[in-house]
Amino acid sequence: NFITIDEALEKYSARELRLIFSLVQWNNPLDFKESLLNEAKSIESTFDKFFSKMRALARDNEEKLAKGEIVSKKFGALEKKLLKDFEASKDKFHASLCDNLATPMAIRNLGEVINNCNIYISESGSALKVDLLVEIVKYITKMLEMFGFEVRGDRMGWTEVARAGTQSTVGSGGHSGGDSFNREDVCMPFVKVLSGFRDVVRETCIKNEEGGAKKLLEKCDSVRDGDLLRLGVALDDRGDGQGALVKFLNDSERDELLKQQAEREAVLAEKAAKKAAAAKAAFEKEKLRLERGKVPPKEMFQTDEMRQMYSAWDEEGLPLRTVDGEDVSKSARKKLAKQQLAQTKLHKEYLDSLNK
Repeated sequence: NFITIDEALEKYSARELRLIFSLVQWNNPLDFKESLLNEAKSIESTFDKFFSKMRALARDNEEKLAKGEIVSKKFGALEKKLLKDFEASKDKFHASLCDNLATPMAIRNLGEVINNCNIYISESGSALKVDLLVEIVKYITKMLEMFGFEVRGDRMGWTEVARAGTQSTVGSGGHSGGDSFNREDVCMPFVKVLSGFRDVVRETCIKNEEGGAKKLLEKCDSVRDGDLLRLGVALDDRGDGQGALVKFLNDSERDELLKQQAEREAVLAEKAAKKAAAAKAAFEKEKLRLERGKVPPKEMFQTDEMRQMYSAWDEEGLPLRTVDGEDVSKSARKKLAKQQLAQTKLHKEYLDSLNK
């Protein structure tokens, strides 16, 4: 079975095809297996998320410097380890290309670099050194450009592309580096204003112990998880008093996050429905219980049903004799008195419920 280039481009983007080719040794036959396609898409997703985060961190760092904030450039143990791992990965990448142009191994070497960067970001928190990360991402970009991938003009990753068979939307990037770069430049001031507003509202609500805070927080989440996400913008909350990290998403990232959000909302809706059903069942059960308290305790043993069992009662309504004329035993009266006491309490609850 054969597939033409045009047919392939209907199912896969040009970048996905180039990744697929890169993951197979140049002198080996290329078999479009599902496992290979999934690996290519997984690698593309990993690279996409990494580049998006690196641009956001670089932008955030530049804004801090523009405000006059002092950003430390001194390397600690984590930076030294990352730099050492980076140099080792570069050697592996070079060795892969020297080994009969082993592009599959070279691409995976770049993935290893990204994994090390993600570990460093996770471990360093707000003290991360962005300049080191920028140096690394520019190296990765240079290597990808060497493999024929289209890269951005700022050398901060490859260009954004539309999914196969579709056109890119305004909110998720264009085909050229210039288009993507301009989109972020134009949108960022407005998105940052919105992000700053959300940060202030969120912080105020968290500290406020009076009513209304929960509602405002829910509105903040709605802006983050709904309005902005649909426009291809993600806000990542950060600790240590830092504002949210603003990220631009491509089509696949946006759709995946929207899908995850829809799944979470479906789970919450199901839980809410179960909770409402349980509350309704509890209400009906309580209603039936109170209905049993409608009969006054003095009359509970004198209903039509009870008159088939008893023929005489004392002034409190407790049975004295059965319909056969026999006296009710002391133990039986004690048991009936206990039932009447319970009915007295239940009858009071019933009367109280009428006044609510």
